[in-house]
Amino acid sequence: MANAVANAATYPKTNSRPTITTPQELKQIVSEGLLSFLLTDFDEQGDFRADTYAERLEWLAPYGATALFAAGGTGEFFSLTHANIRT
Repeated sequence: MANAVANAATYPKTNSRPTITTPQELKQIVSEGLLSFLLTDFDEQGDFRADTYAERLEWLAPYGATALFAAGGTGEFFSLTHANIRT
């Protein structure tokens, strides 16, 4: 999973832009395994819970997903604020 995620967008330790995958490369990456649509964790007030979201990612890591879709498959994307997205 880590290699597939790293291949999708590489964020160097500098302030430069990420290297974006071509559509052909992305097609190859996602055709090789499990695609996982994560639930987004919110608290009772509707605020994003980065801590429990990170725990969910850690829990999923050993299962070898090829790609993880954050806020993209379970409908919560439309409930996110700009501040949530930047977190």
